[in-house]
Amino acid sequence: MKKTRIRMKDIADRAGVSTVTVSKALSGQRGVSQKVREQILQLAEEMGYQPAEKQKSTRISYTVGIIVAEHFLGKVTSFYGEMLLKISEEIARMECISKTELITDRMEGSAFLPKILGESLDGLIALGSLQERYLEKIRAETDIPVVCLDHAPVSPEMDCVVSDGFYGTYQLTNHLFAMGHQRIGYVGTLFSTKSITERYLGYYWSLMEHGQQVREDWILRDRENGSEAAGGDLFILPEKLPTAFVCNSDYTAACLCSVLKEKGLRCPEDISITGYDNFAYPWICDQLFTTYEVNAVKMVKKAVSILLHRMNGDYMRKGIRCVTGHLIERDSVRKLN
Repeated sequence: MKKTRIRMKDIADRAGVSTVTVSKALSGQRGVSQKVREQILQLAEEMGYQPAEKQKSTRISYTVGIIVAEHFLGKVTSFYGEMLLKISEEIARMECISKTELITDRMEGSAFLPKILGESLDGLIALGSLQERYLEKIRAETDIPVVCLDHAPVSPEMDCVVSDGFYGTYQLTNHLFAMGHQRIGYVGTLFSTKSITERYLGYYWSLMEHGQQVREDWILRDRENGSEAAGGDLFILPEKLPTAFVCNSDYTAACLCSVLKEKGLRCPEDISITGYDNFAYPWICDQLFTTYEVNAVKMVKKAVSILLHRMNGDYMRKGIRCVTGHLIERDSVRKLN
Protein backbone atom coordinates (compact mmCIF):
# COMPACT_ATOMS: atom_id res chain seq x y z
CA MET A 1 0.00 0.00 0.00
CA LYS A 2 1.26 3.44 -0.91
CA LYS A 3 2.28 5.50 2.11
CA THR A 4 0.86 9.03 2.19
CA ARG A 5 3.55 11.65 1.89
CA ILE A 6 3.09 14.91 3.76
CA ARG A 7 3.55 17.83 1.39
CA MET A 8 3.98 21.54 1.97
CA LYS A 9 0.48 21.98 0.56
CA ASP A 10 -0.93 19.73 3.33
CA ILE A 11 0.72 21.89 5.98
CA ALA A 12 -0.50 25.07 4.22
CA ASP A 13 -4.09 23.76 4.18
CA ARG A 14 -3.96 22.98 7.91
CA ALA A 15 -2.37 26.31 8.78
CA GLY A 16 -4.62 28.35 6.48
CA VAL A 17 -1.68 29.94 4.68
CA SER A 18 -0.11 29.67 1.22
CA THR A 19 2.45 27.07 0.15
CA VAL A 20 4.92 29.92 -0.36
CA THR A 21 4.54 30.92 3.29
CA VAL A 22 5.17 27.34 4.40
CA SER A 23 8.26 27.14 2.19
CA LYS A 24 9.66 30.36 3.66
CA ALA A 25 8.94 29.27 7.23
CA LEU A 26 10.57 25.85 6.83
CA SER A 27 13.65 27.25 5.07
CA GLY A 28 14.14 30.15 7.52
CA GLN A 29 13.48 32.89 4.96
CA ARG A 30 12.18 36.35 5.78
CA GLY A 31 8.61 37.47 5.21
CA VAL A 32 6.92 35.27 7.85
CA SER A 33 5.97 36.43 11.33
CA GLN A 34 7.47 34.57 14.27
CA LYS A 35 4.03 33.39 15.40
CA VAL A 36 3.16 31.92 11.99
CA ARG A 37 6.64 30.39 11.64
CA GLU A 38 6.32 28.59 14.98
CA GLN A 39 2.84 27.37 14.08
CA ILE A 40 4.08 25.97 10.75
CA LEU A 41 7.15 24.30 12.32
CA GLN A 42 4.95 22.69 14.98
CA LEU A 43 2.48 21.43 12.36
CA ALA A 44 5.32 20.08 10.20
CA GLU A 45 6.64 18.09 13.17
CA GLU A 46 3.20 16.80 14.17
CA MET A 47 2.32 15.75 10.61
CA GLY A 48 5.70 14.08 9.98
CA TYR A 49 6.82 16.31 7.12
CA GLN A 50 10.27 15.62 5.64
CA PRO A 51 12.10 17.89 3.17
CA ALA A 52 12.69 16.42 -0.31
CA GLU A 53 16.40 15.79 0.32
CA LYS A 54 15.59 13.67 3.38
CA GLN A 55 12.97 11.70 1.50
CA LYS A 56 15.43 10.20 -0.99
CA SER A 57 16.33 7.35 1.34
CA THR A 58 12.66 6.58 2.01
CA ARG A 59 11.23 7.32 -1.42
CA ILE A 60 7.54 6.60 -1.81
CA SER A 61 6.26 5.19 -5.06
CA TYR A 62 4.07 7.55 -7.06
CA THR A 63 1.95 6.55 -10.03
CA VAL A 64 2.65 8.80 -13.01
CA GLY A 65 0.54 8.95 -16.17
CA ILE A 66 2.03 9.64 -19.61
CA ILE A 67 -0.15 10.81 -22.50
CA VAL A 68 0.87 11.41 -26.10
CA ALA A 69 -1.15 12.08 -29.27
CA GLU A 70 -1.52 8.86 -31.23
CA HIS A 71 -0.55 10.50 -34.53
CA PHE A 72 2.94 11.25 -33.15
CA LEU A 73 3.60 7.52 -32.96
CA GLY A 74 2.72 6.80 -36.59
CA LYS A 75 5.35 7.28 -39.27
CA VAL A 76 7.54 9.20 -36.85
CA THR A 77 7.68 6.42 -34.29
CA SER A 78 11.40 6.76 -33.71
CA PHE A 79 11.79 10.13 -31.97
CA TYR A 80 8.66 10.14 -29.78
CA GLY A 81 8.90 6.40 -29.29
CA GLU A 82 12.39 6.89 -27.87
CA MET A 83 11.19 9.82 -25.74
CA LEU A 84 8.37 7.67 -24.36
CA LEU A 85 10.84 4.93 -23.46
CA LYS A 86 13.18 7.42 -21.77
CA ILE A 87 10.31 8.82 -19.67
CA SER A 88 9.27 5.33 -18.53
CA GLU A 89 12.88 4.48 -17.65
CA GLU A 90 13.38 7.70 -15.66
CA ILE A 91 10.11 7.21 -13.76
CA ALA A 92 11.16 3.63 -12.94
CA ARG A 93 14.59 4.89 -11.85
CA MET A 94 12.82 7.16 -9.36
CA GLU A 95 11.06 4.04 -8.02
CA CYS A 96 7.69 5.17 -9.35
CA ILE A 97 5.12 3.48 -11.59
CA SER A 98 4.13 4.76 -15.05
CA LYS A 99 0.94 4.28 -17.06
CA THR A 100 0.75 5.34 -20.71
CA GLU A 101 -2.26 6.26 -22.85
CA LEU A 102 -2.37 7.28 -26.50
CA ILE A 103 -4.73 10.18 -27.20
CA THR A 104 -6.66 9.67 -30.44
CA ASP A 105 -7.73 12.56 -32.68
CA ARG A 106 -11.34 11.82 -31.68
CA MET A 107 -10.55 12.02 -27.95
CA GLU A 108 -8.69 15.30 -28.42
CA GLY A 109 -11.29 16.83 -30.74
CA SER A 110 -14.21 15.90 -28.46
CA ALA A 111 -12.28 16.71 -25.28
CA PHE A 112 -12.63 13.18 -23.86
CA LEU A 113 -10.33 12.96 -20.85
CA PRO A 114 -7.70 10.19 -20.73
CA LYS A 115 -9.01 7.03 -19.05
CA ILE A 116 -5.91 6.75 -16.86
CA LEU A 117 -6.98 9.90 -14.99
CA GLY A 118 -9.48 7.70 -13.20
CA GLU A 119 -6.77 5.32 -11.99
CA SER A 120 -5.46 7.17 -8.90
CA LEU A 121 -2.63 9.01 -10.65
CA ASP A 122 -0.36 11.29 -8.62
CA GLY A 123 0.94 13.26 -11.62
CA LEU A 124 0.83 13.45 -15.41
CA ILE A 125 3.34 14.09 -18.22
CA ALA A 126 1.89 15.27 -21.55
CA LEU A 127 4.38 14.41 -24.30
CA GLY A 128 4.29 16.43 -27.53
CA SER A 129 1.76 18.93 -28.79
CA LEU A 130 -1.87 18.69 -27.64
CA GLN A 131 -4.68 21.20 -28.20
CA GLU A 132 -4.74 24.04 -25.68
CA ARG A 133 -8.37 23.47 -24.75
CA TYR A 134 -7.67 19.78 -24.17
CA LEU A 135 -4.81 20.53 -21.77
CA GLU A 136 -6.91 23.19 -20.03
CA LYS A 137 -9.74 20.69 -19.50
CA ILE A 138 -7.32 18.19 -17.98
CA ARG A 139 -5.94 20.87 -15.67
CA ALA A 140 -9.42 22.11 -14.73
CA GLU A 141 -10.92 18.70 -14.00
CA THR A 142 -8.10 17.12 -12.04
CA ASP A 143 -6.08 18.29 -9.06
CA ILE A 144 -2.90 16.39 -9.96
CA PRO A 145 0.17 18.25 -11.26
CA VAL A 146 0.76 18.21 -15.03
CA VAL A 147 4.07 18.75 -16.85
CA CYS A 148 4.20 19.25 -20.63
CA LEU A 149 7.25 17.84 -22.43
CA ASP A 150 8.32 19.16 -25.86
CA HIS A 151 5.35 21.54 -25.94
CA ALA A 152 4.81 24.98 -24.41
CA PRO A 153 1.12 25.75 -23.69
CA VAL A 154 -0.18 29.32 -23.63
CA SER A 155 -1.24 29.07 -19.98
CA PRO A 156 1.38 30.41 -17.53
CA GLU A 157 -0.06 27.97 -14.96
CA MET A 158 1.46 24.98 -16.76
CA ASP A 159 4.94 23.57 -16.25
CA CYS A 160 6.70 22.66 -19.48
CA VAL A 161 10.10 21.52 -20.74
CA VAL A 162 11.08 22.24 -24.35
CA SER A 163 14.14 22.23 -26.60
CA ASP A 164 15.47 25.54 -27.91
CA GLY A 165 13.93 25.26 -31.38
CA PHE A 166 14.34 28.94 -32.22
CA TYR A 167 18.07 28.99 -31.49
CA GLY A 168 18.56 25.55 -33.05
CA THR A 169 17.30 26.51 -36.52
CA TYR A 170 18.89 29.93 -36.16
CA GLN A 171 22.24 28.14 -35.79
CA LEU A 172 21.50 25.77 -38.67
CA THR A 173 20.57 28.63 -41.02
CA ASN A 174 23.64 30.61 -39.95
CA HIS A 175 25.73 27.54 -40.75
CA LEU A 176 24.29 27.43 -44.28
CA PHE A 177 25.14 31.11 -44.78
CA ALA A 178 28.67 30.43 -43.49
CA MET A 179 28.95 27.65 -46.09
CA GLY A 180 28.18 30.18 -48.84
CA HIS A 181 24.43 29.61 -49.33
CA GLN A 182 22.20 32.64 -49.95
CA ARG A 183 19.05 30.96 -51.33
CA ILE A 184 17.66 28.95 -48.39
CA GLY A 185 14.17 27.46 -47.95
CA TYR A 186 12.31 26.00 -44.97
CA VAL A 187 10.29 22.77 -44.75
CA GLY A 188 7.50 22.55 -42.18
CA THR A 189 3.79 23.41 -42.04
CA LEU A 190 3.56 26.68 -40.13
CA PHE A 191 1.19 26.77 -37.12
CA SER A 192 0.63 22.99 -37.23
CA THR A 193 2.64 22.72 -34.02
CA LYS A 194 4.35 25.34 -31.86
CA SER A 195 7.74 23.71 -32.27
CA ILE A 196 7.58 23.85 -36.09
CA THR A 197 6.59 27.53 -36.01
CA GLU A 198 9.27 28.32 -33.42
CA ARG A 199 11.89 26.67 -35.62
CA TYR A 200 10.67 28.66 -38.60
CA LEU A 201 11.14 31.87 -36.61
CA GLY A 202 14.78 30.93 -35.93
CA TYR A 203 15.26 30.39 -39.67
CA TYR A 204 13.49 33.70 -40.41
CA TRP A 205 15.63 35.63 -37.93
CA SER A 206 18.83 34.35 -39.53
CA LEU A 207 17.55 35.39 -42.98
CA MET A 208 16.81 38.91 -41.72
CA GLU A 209 20.28 39.23 -40.19
CA HIS A 210 21.81 38.26 -43.53
CA GLY A 211 19.66 40.71 -45.50
CA GLN A 212 17.58 38.00 -47.20
CA GLN A 213 13.83 37.99 -47.82
CA VAL A 214 11.56 35.00 -47.25
CA ARG A 215 10.26 33.50 -50.48
CA GLU A 216 6.84 31.95 -50.00
CA ASP A 217 7.45 29.32 -52.70
CA TRP A 218 10.48 28.12 -50.72
CA ILE A 219 8.37 27.40 -47.59
CA LEU A 220 7.18 23.81 -48.06
CA ARG A 221 4.38 22.07 -46.17
CA ASP A 222 5.10 18.64 -44.70
CA ARG A 223 1.81 17.82 -42.91
CA GLU A 224 -1.80 18.79 -42.41
CA ASN A 225 -2.39 20.98 -39.36
CA GLY A 226 -2.06 19.05 -36.13
CA SER A 227 -1.28 15.72 -37.80
CA GLU A 228 1.85 13.63 -38.17
CA ALA A 229 4.36 14.54 -40.86
CA ALA A 230 3.22 13.27 -44.24
CA GLY A 231 6.58 14.04 -45.81
CA GLY A 232 6.81 13.82 -49.59
CA ASP A 233 3.06 13.41 -50.03
CA LEU A 234 2.58 17.15 -49.49
CA PHE A 235 5.76 18.66 -50.93
CA ILE A 236 5.12 21.12 -53.74
CA LEU A 237 8.56 21.92 -55.14
CA PRO A 238 9.04 25.35 -56.72
CA GLU A 239 10.17 25.78 -60.31
CA LYS A 240 13.36 27.44 -59.12
CA LEU A 241 14.83 25.58 -56.17
CA PRO A 242 16.99 27.17 -53.46
CA THR A 243 20.49 25.82 -52.91
CA ALA A 244 19.60 24.60 -49.40
CA PHE A 245 16.63 23.67 -47.19
CA VAL A 246 16.30 23.88 -43.40
CA CYS A 247 13.89 21.11 -42.31
CA ASN A 248 11.95 21.10 -39.03
CA SER A 249 12.96 17.48 -38.29
CA ASP A 250 15.28 14.75 -39.52
CA TYR A 251 12.22 12.77 -40.61
CA THR A 252 11.10 15.62 -42.88
CA ALA A 253 14.68 16.02 -44.12
CA ALA A 254 14.80 12.31 -45.03
CA CYS A 255 11.47 12.57 -46.89
CA LEU A 256 12.66 15.64 -48.79
CA CYS A 257 15.94 13.94 -49.72
CA SER A 258 14.01 10.92 -51.03
CA VAL A 259 11.68 13.08 -53.15
CA LEU A 260 14.58 15.05 -54.61
CA LYS A 261 16.41 11.82 -55.40
CA GLU A 262 13.39 10.60 -57.39
CA LYS A 263 13.72 13.77 -59.45
CA GLY A 264 17.39 13.12 -60.12
CA LEU A 265 18.71 15.63 -57.58
CA ARG A 266 21.48 14.69 -55.15
CA CYS A 267 22.21 15.81 -51.59
CA PRO A 268 24.49 17.67 -51.11
CA GLU A 269 25.84 17.96 -54.67
CA ASP A 270 22.68 19.65 -56.01
CA ILE A 271 20.83 20.71 -52.85
CA SER A 272 22.04 20.93 -49.24
CA ILE A 273 19.67 19.79 -46.46
CA THR A 274 19.70 20.21 -42.68
CA GLY A 275 17.46 18.42 -40.20
CA TYR A 276 16.57 18.74 -36.53
CA ASP A 277 16.55 16.19 -33.62
CA ASN A 278 19.56 14.04 -34.68
CA PHE A 279 17.64 10.88 -35.49
CA ALA A 280 18.29 8.63 -38.50
CA TYR A 281 15.56 7.20 -40.77
CA PRO A 282 17.49 4.67 -42.92
CA TRP A 283 14.28 3.10 -44.27
CA ILE A 284 13.52 6.42 -46.01
CA CYS A 285 17.01 7.41 -47.12
CA ASP A 286 20.56 6.58 -46.09
CA GLN A 287 21.74 10.20 -45.94
CA LEU A 288 22.82 11.51 -42.53
CA PHE A 289 22.09 15.22 -42.10
CA THR A 290 23.72 18.22 -40.54
CA THR A 291 21.29 18.68 -37.66
CA TYR A 292 20.58 20.17 -34.23
CA GLU A 293 20.71 17.45 -31.59
CA VAL A 294 17.97 17.67 -28.98
CA ASN A 295 19.17 16.75 -25.49
CA ALA A 296 16.26 14.34 -24.93
CA VAL A 297 17.78 12.73 -21.83
CA LYS A 298 18.15 16.08 -20.05
CA MET A 299 14.63 17.14 -21.10
CA VAL A 300 13.12 13.94 -19.69
CA LYS A 301 15.08 14.18 -16.43
CA LYS A 302 14.02 17.81 -16.02
CA ALA A 303 10.33 17.01 -16.66
CA VAL A 304 10.28 14.09 -14.21
CA SER A 305 12.16 16.12 -11.59
CA ILE A 306 9.65 18.99 -11.81
CA LEU A 307 6.76 16.55 -11.53
CA LEU A 308 8.28 14.90 -8.43
CA HIS A 309 8.66 18.29 -6.77
CA ARG A 310 5.04 19.10 -7.60
CA MET A 311 3.82 15.76 -6.23
CA ASN A 312 5.89 16.34 -3.06
CA GLY A 313 4.17 19.70 -2.65
CA ASP A 314 7.48 21.58 -2.82
CA TYR A 315 7.28 25.20 -3.87
CA MET A 316 8.88 26.17 -7.19
CA ARG A 317 7.96 28.65 -9.88
CA LYS A 318 5.87 27.55 -12.83
CA GLY A 319 6.80 28.25 -16.44
CA ILE A 320 8.94 27.16 -19.37
CA ARG A 321 12.25 25.36 -18.94
CA CYS A 322 14.30 25.45 -22.12
CA VAL A 323 16.96 22.78 -22.69
CA THR A 324 19.61 23.65 -25.27
CA GLY A 325 21.14 21.17 -27.72
CA HIS A 326 24.04 21.53 -30.13
CA LEU A 327 24.83 21.63 -33.85
CA ILE A 328 26.18 18.48 -35.51
CA GLU A 329 27.89 18.95 -38.89
CA ARG A 330 27.70 16.16 -41.48
CA ASP A 331 28.15 15.90 -45.25
CA SER A 332 24.56 16.90 -46.20
CA VAL A 333 25.72 20.52 -46.68
CA ARG A 334 28.01 21.48 -49.58
CA LYS A 335 30.34 24.45 -49.29
CA LEU A 336 29.75 26.96 -52.10
CA ASN A 337 32.40 29.31 -53.45
